[in-house]
Amino acid sequence: ARAVLTVPALSWALYDFANTIFSYVVVTRYFNDWIIEQRGVEDIWVGAMSFVVALALVVSLPLFGAVADRWGRRKPFLVGFTLLAVVPTATLGSLPTVALALLVAGLAIFAYNNALAHYDPLLAQVAPPDRRGRVSGLGVALGYVGVLFVFAFFALTDLVPAGENERAFFPAAALFLVFSLPCFFLV
Repeated sequence: ARAVLTVPALSWALYDFANTIFSYVVVTRYFNDWIIEQRGVEDIWVGAMSFVVALALVVSLPLFGAVADRWGRRKPFLVGFTLLAVVPTATLGSLPTVALALLVAGLAIFAYNNALAHYDPLLAQVAPPDRRGRVSGLGVALGYVGVLFVFAFFALTDLVPAGENERAFFPAAALFLVFSLPCFFLV
């Protein structure tokens, strides 16, 4: 019998745990509040950054997907784009200007989305067709756990005091990287 919880399958699913930490901190919770409420920038600028990122994704996703298909390799793109999301995220809280913060956040969000485009197809390498639904479901479940984890982690450690959202980015980047490593090395 083919087990659902093989090392490669669990390592693949753990990437969902990792990337939802990034998504929660940068896309959903801390970045927007930091820019709009704490830095006093109109929300139109965050919307404009999101629009530019979306346009870049429309152009880049098919291009990088075609290159990965031609090479027959997805993991180098997953690793590269994940690192391209982690490094800018780690620097976000220390940037001197809002314009630079928007640019760096846009780069991180762009890279995060490109990494996901190369992560999902790896499911075919870690699970046979009859087990893919369960392994994928495990990834989704671990993604929700990732959000709960980072929420509890920040609440229990007081790493991000009220009004200091910029302090969330470095730990989030570190957690994203650490929990991505099993996928990088064991898938």
